Amino acid sequence: MKYFITLIWAILLVEMINFVLNSLSG
Repeated sequence: MKYFITLIWAILLVEMINFVLNSLSG
């Protein structure tokens, strides 16, 4: 269960970083 939560947090962080980079470049 702990691994699953960590995986979700990792995906959320990657999505947030992609969103910020797209906003800055756009």
